[in-house]
Amino acid sequence: MVQEAQKLYQVIGNEAISQIPEEWTKAQIEAEIDDDMSLFDAWYLTAQGEKKMLDVSFELSDSFEKLRNLESMSKKGKWSKCTFVLYANGRFETDFSYDDSPRWKK
Repeated sequence: MVQEAQKLYQVIGNEAISQIPEEWTKAQIEAEIDDDMSLFDAWYLTAQGEKKMLDVSFELSDSFEKLRNLESMSKKGKWSKCTFVLYANGRFETDFSYDDSPRWKK
């Protein structure tokens, strides 16, 4: 399971980087997913500190769906929100929320 998750993180990072045409410092993707729909917010910061939006491709969306299903095997079950932060030096962070109420259900 860990190796599969690492592969998905690699795909997510590569897909984000492939969309960035300039020097950058940080990219962030927030995925909010339930069994019926998903919502994404994706952006990066340029080297000058300007925030620019990223497109959420099918591959990016599919990778988050696969990651969510993979994580469903853990004791906590499926997450509802994942924040993926990638830095230009290659370091990345993830944060998961298991709240049962995505934004569209509140």
